[in-house]
Amino acid sequence: MKLSSSFRLSLLLAAIGLAAPLATATGAADPEASTGLEPASIGGAAALTLRARLTLQHPRVGGTMIVDVVSEAGAGATTAAFHVVFDPALLEPVPSEFREGGWLKRGGAATSFLAAAASTGDRVIVGVARLAPSTGARRGGTVCRLAFRALAAGPTALAFDSAHVTSAGGTEVSLRFPTLPLTIRPASRRP
Repeated sequence: MKLSSSFRLSLLLAAIGLAAPLATATGAADPEASTGLEPASIGGAAALTLRARLTLQHPRVGGTMIVDVVSEAGAGATTAAFHVVFDPALLEPVPSEFREGGWLKRGGAATSFLAAAASTGDRVIVGVARLAPSTGARRGGTVCRLAFRALAAGPTALAFDSAHVTSAGGTEVSLRFPTLPLTIRPASRRP
């Protein structure tokens, strides 16, 4: 079944919690679409993995930590929406440093990108979609780049929640999204 652009946009917005529960093409509420994904793997056999990758392995208090969210495959994806969950006692998002990656832009595709700190204070909401989704991403790549300021020392983690990826046909792509453990080190002492 081919989905309209407006339905695909409502799918993306509902997936990241910015719209009411999704309706199917027949208009009935879709109970599967209004729930977040389980933390291990969702969907059929071929899974796409979203992974957070640090550019600085051991951030220090007061420093800025850059996190690239990468897809390890394309899986024909045309939309991706997810939350990156963090501990607000240790990390603070830096929205002015959020950037879209090139993953869905390959081949000159026009995209729409959203990344914002949620009002809950413990997550960043991310959504990206191809505007003319006749074909999807065929290879992996960087979905987005996020930045966080380290507020306090200690062990913490970045985790994914409410993750959804859809293909050009409008079907949900199976996902894996491992948690990224990290340790924030104390600020360096200068003589």
